[in-house]
Amino acid sequence: VEEILIGSLKEEVLVAISAMGPDTLIADVYEAVNSARKEARGKGLSFAAVFNTINRLHTDKLLDVSKGPPHRGKPMRAYTINADGQRALNQAAAIRDRLSSSPVVVEGGTAHA
Repeated sequence: VEEILIGSLKEEVLVAISAMGPDTLIADVYEAVNSARKEARGKGLSFAAVFNTINRLHTDKLLDVSKGPPHRGKPMRAYTINADGQRALNQAAAIRDRLSSSPVVVEGGTAHA
C-alpha cells in the first residue's frame, strides 16, 4: 500500500470534507476550517489558503470534483473525498496515534521515540 503523506492544512481540509459528506462546496470547507482554526489557535486563515489547498488535493487525486449548484450563471465546483483521500487521512491518524502513545525524549535537540 502506497504511503500518502499530507500536511496539517491538507488534513484539516480532508477532515472537513469527509465530515460534510459528498459534494461539499469550498465556501463550506473554508467556514469549517477557518472557525476550527480560530477556536484552536486564536487565528484564522485566508480563503485563498483553503482554495489552493483544495486545488492541490484535487491535483494529488485525493478529492473528486463535480458540478455543484450555479452561482452567477456558472456551476460551482463540489468536492468529495475519494478512497485515496480517505487512506491519506487514515495514515495521518495512525502516525498521530503512534506519536502520541510513544514517549518522546529529547536529547541534544534530537527526538527519540
